[in-house]
Amino acid sequence: GNAELNGQRGTAVSFSAERARYEVRLDKGGGTTFGVRDANLSPAEEPMVTCPICLDARLTDPLGPARNGPGAGTATVTLCCGKVICNPCHEKYMLNGINRTTQTFPLCPFCREPTGYMDKHADDRLERELLKRRATQGDPVAMYNLSGSFDKGRHGLPIDYQASLAWAALAAMA
Repeated sequence: GNAELNGQRGTAVSFSAERARYEVRLDKGGGTTFGVRDANLSPAEEPMVTCPICLDARLTDPLGPARNGPGAGTATVTLCCGKVICNPCHEKYMLNGINRTTQTFPLCPFCREPTGYMDKHADDRLERELLKRRATQGDPVAMYNLSGSFDKGRHGLPIDYQASLAWAALAAMA
C-alpha cells in the first residue's frame, strides 16, 4: 500500500507485528524507510461505496463536493438516515416525488421518513429539523453534517464555530 507522509509519498514494504508498524520506503528518499503506524497511512485510491438501491459499486466519496468542489462526488448522503446512494438513484427515487406547492417530500426507501436533501430542491427548515433529530439520536454522519452546517451557515443555521467544533468532536467520538 501507499502512504502519504507530510506530503511525501511512499510504499509500505513490510509490517512488523511486534512494533505494530509498517516499514514505508519513501518514493523520493534514496531508499530511506520509516516505521509508520496504520492510523497514519492514507490509501492511494479513494474508497469505493456501493449504492444499496442499484448496487452500483463505482461510487466515489459522497463528501467529494465538500472536499473537491461541486460535482466531484458520484454519491449523495440521505439527510434523513445517512445512507449513501448514487446520484441517478437520488434523482429517480428521491427528488421526483417532491411537491413544492404542498411542501411534501417523498418517503425515504430505507427509514420511511420524509426526505430532505442538502441541495437546491430541499426546504431548509425540514433539512434542519431532520439533521438535528438524527444528530441528537447519536448518528455520527448527521453530527458531522450538522457541524458543517454550523461552520458554513447552511440550512438556515447561523455561522457558529463553537457549535461546529462541538458537533465535529461528538461525531469523531461516536
